[in-house]
Amino acid sequence: MTLSALALRDGDKKKALEYLRRASQAPASEELTYSDHIVSGWHIIRDLLAQGERQAVIDFLERMARTNLAERIDLREAAAALRRGETPGRFRPSARAVTSAGREPSRREAADTATLP
Repeated sequence: MTLSALALRDGDKKKALEYLRRASQAPASEELTYSDHIVSGWHIIRDLLAQGERQAVIDFLERMARTNLAERIDLREAAAALRRGETPGRFRPSARAVTSAGREPSRREAADTATLP
């Protein structure tokens, strides 16, 4: 995912798409299987959608849904929405909020932040 984001930042969309495909084919690790921010925490999905790469994103989300148990339902719903021509809220450009780690907050992190005074 990081290599994909860096390639896109450098203007190499073809390489970014290749890295995204490879990321979705990574062997299932404990983090990949159970983390709730593996996909939603990265802006690369939003950036590729903004550049018209809807099918590549759909393919990525569907492949990741096979591996990631924590976000499986959300990933499938997001892919279905994209197929219908909709853009899920978390992938809209105006929804971008990045943590100090260079990624968007997970749902858990966002919920924790929302409850702060």
